[in-house]
Amino acid sequence: MALQEKIVARRSRHVKVRERPTRIPVTDTDSLILPSKEGGYAPNYTTTVAVDSQNGFILDADVTGDGDESHMTVSTVERIEERFEQKPGQLLADTIHGTGRNLQELEDWGIEAYIPVSGQVIKEENPAERDDLTKAVPVSQWHKLARTSQSGKKLAKSAFVYDASSDCYYCPMGRRLPYLRDFLEAKKWGQVRIRQYRSLCCSDCPLARSCLIGKARLRSVYRDQFESARQRAIERMGSAKGQEIYANRKWLCETPFAVIKGYMKIRSFLLRGLEKVRTEWLWICTSYNLSKLARELVRMRVRFCTMPV
Repeated sequence: MALQEKIVARRSRHVKVRERPTRIPVTDTDSLILPSKEGGYAPNYTTTVAVDSQNGFILDADVTGDGDESHMTVSTVERIEERFEQKPGQLLADTIHGTGRNLQELEDWGIEAYIPVSGQVIKEENPAERDDLTKAVPVSQWHKLARTSQSGKKLAKSAFVYDASSDCYYCPMGRRLPYLRDFLEAKKWGQVRIRQYRSLCCSDCPLARSCLIGKARLRSVYRDQFESARQRAIERMGSAKGQEIYANRKWLCETPFAVIKGYMKIRSFLLRGLEKVRTEWLWICTSYNLSKLARELVRMRVRFCTMPV
């Protein structure tokens, strides 16, 4: 069979799998129906590992059945401190861990977080970041203003710049969005205090169609108590040093999964129920560490044998 025919056949198989109806996981109610990399949907768990950046050993491993890893960040650091009697100096993680709460707690612990923040825009690439915020962004730069990921049409929050001295935001047209009110918003892990800033007039704004959301006549921007920590994380990630450090995350964090799935041929769990699956995952990660330790011992013996007497 020619290569092109093989590709077409494989794609058709994936299409058939995706067309299968989604079913409730009646045999394992702790799991969650999630997209399967083989195509379609299936009962799945989300596994995580924390890896030592010096030697690549797994320091911590956990499992969740809700598909959201963000609530596992803080507990991972707590377990590492408990086991090794020290906190990590830096933490590299993907975007899902970059919640305001996580960034603030890591900062309070003195841990440098190198985590992308959802919707972040590097300051140097954002035309809204200008010396005089009361002046409008030039028309020639409007196409560079950040847009929301949902529609790709409306101006994102990063198109509005916060002025701490007057506690207000400035829109791309140089107009103030003064503070309006505070309110509480319920999250999975607790309540967050939100500050709302709203423009005074948008009716004559040439950017109104790209800015106003839904049937709103005035644009609002919201800021929570974690916004300062979030901005510091964005600046850290936008620096040359931050990019260099974060580049290590891919091979550090993905290597264990590649070895476990590709070399150890473990692509599914044998047990059911969150606690049993967590135990199985811990045994798998222990096996990974032991095999890695055996290779390190062999390398040490080779080095010692070649040392001059």
